[in-house]
Amino acid sequence: MASAPELKRTEELALFETLITDALERLSDRVEIMISPINEKLQIMNNKLEVIAEEVKKVKIQSETNAEEITDLQKTISKQQEEIVQHQDKLIQIESYLRHSKIKLCGVPEDMCTSENLPQTLMSWFGDMLHLEEGTPGFVETAHRVGNQRWKNPRDIIVQITSSSARDEILSLARKGKTPRLQNNKVLIFPDTPAEALQRRKLLKETVMTLRNMGQKYKWAPSGRLVNVVSDDHGDSRAETPSTVTEVDMDLDSYQVALEDVLTWLLSAGSASNFLEGQVAFSHPK
Repeated sequence: MASAPELKRTEELALFETLITDALERLSDRVEIMISPINEKLQIMNNKLEVIAEEVKKVKIQSETNAEEITDLQKTISKQQEEIVQHQDKLIQIESYLRHSKIKLCGVPEDMCTSENLPQTLMSWFGDMLHLEEGTPGFVETAHRVGNQRWKNPRDIIVQITSSSARDEILSLARKGKTPRLQNNKVLIFPDTPAEALQRRKLLKETVMTLRNMGQKYKWAPSGRLVNVVSDDHGDSRAETPSTVTEVDMDLDSYQVALEDVLTWLLSAGSASNFLEGQVAFSHPK
């Protein structure tokens, strides 16, 4: 049987244990009260994160879809750009065809003759140039000045010629520098080439110089492109359009790259290289 001190000790421990238990329960209630708002906030944040994650997923899917659409759009644009270039070539060729019977004169003084007698004056000059017999039918259909006069430089003259043989002979004499003076005036004669074709020729100036230095033959297409000229076994020159070619785009933005590609390809392929009309082409003299 326990002694009185031991019973008292046991009672004190039981009371202390009860006090601690009550204190812990009160503390737990207070902690739970304090944590509850935090848990609610965490739950709200978690819900928001789930919504954000879902939105991110949708955005990612949409981005992938947009990327595919952009790729398809780029392909469409590229194809349309190619078609535009092809249509531009056709338009230039049509314009060149319409201008085929015309030539351009540079250097004819403004006060030399009036607009009314300009065709007769030029016909007389062409007759002397070609040594035509008296009574030969005239071939100058129309002649008129174009553009605005700047400073003292006379405006150019566009002449419509009905005889293709006369036109070709006049241009041939002009290329050889054998045209006589017109009333003591030096006059330059050129084909009436569209401005777009002249621009393309200007871009190919360095390429033409390289071809000439390498002895390669070429000629200009109506579209302003270079065309390959080859010689057959009889020594006759002709333009060649092979079925398999390497295309070189000569647009303004890609001129430098195209020029490098042309020269690199020419050096690697030797002299037996050529391109289709509408592209850069080289000849291989026999």
